[in-house]
Amino acid sequence: MQSLSPGPTRKEGAQNKQHRKKCVALRNQKETTAFTPRANALWKADNSNFEDLKNVKVPVLVADGRYDLIDPPKNSLMIANQIPFAWLAFFDGGHSFVFQSSKQLSATVNAFLQ
Repeated sequence: MQSLSPGPTRKEGAQNKQHRKKCVALRNQKETTAFTPRANALWKADNSNFEDLKNVKVPVLVADGRYDLIDPPKNSLMIANQIPFAWLAFFDGGHSFVFQSSKQLSATVNAFLQ
């Protein structure tokens, strides 16, 4: 018998709503081709790693949370665009989308591996 977990409390629901509003506001900001400051720091030391993504010859699935404030989706988009024939998938959730959308992610990984 499956046990059903209760839905979010009013406080959790309000927090989720506020978080989504922030994410929508960030997404609606003027898009640039530059990475976010965090990603710039990662690639700044040696940009050749980013350039080398063009040479990847194996199938790649790039996955990200739609509302990720730590590593915004535009970074994943730029990475996926560097890798020939990469799959790019966005899931509901933030930086913890792996847990927030685990069933959808599992189905996507299974389809990717077929």
